[in-house]
Amino acid sequence: MKQVVKDVATMMKAGDQKPSLASANLHRSLINEEYSEWLHAHNVVEEVDACLDLIWVCTGYMLSLGVDVTGAWNEVAASNRSKTMPDGKCLKDENGKILKPEGYFKPDLKPFIPVIF
Repeated sequence: MKQVVKDVATMMKAGDQKPSLASANLHRSLINEEYSEWLHAHNVVEEVDACLDLIWVCTGYMLSLGVDVTGAWNEVAASNRSKTMPDGKCLKDENGKILKPEGYFKPDLKPFIPVIF
């Protein structure tokens, strides 16, 4: 995740995009655009391209808000790992969705988001 954040931050700096509501609004628009491209993709190559572009613009959105993206990612990853049972497996529903067992904890993202928002 660190490399993703670094790459997006470098491009944002080159584009004079600083943390601000204006930059966040731009990225919100870009997220919608890339999501639409994913919805209308014609093949797996276009889907993967759209997915990677979504990761990029979502990261830009969070950086626009001043979020500690790597710290937030690590918190969410730890939360997701808490869904793992002692045997290393996860409980799933009939559709394959991973369930939240006893011991699951919700991520606390507040420490990674600036108070100004």
